[in-house]
Amino acid sequence: MCELLITMPPDNHWNREQIFARPELTSATIERFYPRAIEWGKQLNYTILANIATHSNTPRHVLKDLAMRNDVPVGGVIPAQKQMQTWANELLTGTRAASPDDINELYEYAVQTPSSGPVPGGKPSIIQFAKSPRTPTNILAKVATYDDRWVQTAVVANSNSSAFVLTTLSKSHFPEVRALVAANPSTPWDTVQNMMEDTDPHVRATLAANPKTPPDVLTRFAKDRDYDELKNLARNPNTPREVLVELTGNYYVYIQQEAKTALMNRSAGEKVAGKLQPGARPVDQPPARLTE
Repeated sequence: MCELLITMPPDNHWNREQIFARPELTSATIERFYPRAIEWGKQLNYTILANIATHSNTPRHVLKDLAMRNDVPVGGVIPAQKQMQTWANELLTGTRAASPDDINELYEYAVQTPSSGPVPGGKPSIIQFAKSPRTPTNILAKVATYDDRWVQTAVVANSNSSAFVLTTLSKSHFPEVRALVAANPSTPWDTVQNMMEDTDPHVRATLAANPKTPPDVLTRFAKDRDYDELKNLARNPNTPREVLVELTGNYYVYIQQEAKTALMNRSAGEKVAGKLQPGARPVDQPPARLTE
């Protein structure tokens, strides 16, 4: 194949196109002739580049270079971009084995590609990383810095996100992201406590609903006037009893009802718990009479 490509007349592009489609073409041959294929693709026949893009033996770095070029016809670039997208989907969904180097290489490619065009990269690719359970912690830390609500939302939901990432996103300028951090059971306690000073009522309401929010933090929410925050506070099983008693006199009638219901349910639960204690006698049953 090499000799044929070397000796072929300069204007015989159709035959070159067929050669680059041959399955027996090796990766070494593709890599050797790739610079000349770029020139051939620029001048007369970009199908040569399209065949390189779709060839199973094309080296990854050649495919990535072709996918990112802006000096050749799009007919040669788009097939390479589609191949890179397929590779990304396989790596991040787990249908193909992935090494740490593969993930790092794919991430570097994603951040360098534009978000617009026939095969979008950029943001759509970054969202893939944010959602994938195969994205390692160190890459998620980089993805978390992407200034986009949907990307950050996906990072918070990713089980691989570290405490450091969650703490970083607790200061996001997107309230929706901060609310998700507040609801995440993996968020560190000191971060949760710092978030109670958040200016967005939805974030504080989410903290008030989280059953893992410490009682001392919940107690401080009782002085707020936000309806959703107080409603969640009344429903939280971690809310201290004295706070519920205080909420029975709240200016919102519904909050009063929620607090009273919570107190009744706790009393009923405590009564049942008392019945189930080992050796405890059922309620209203007299003690057994001693026999002589």
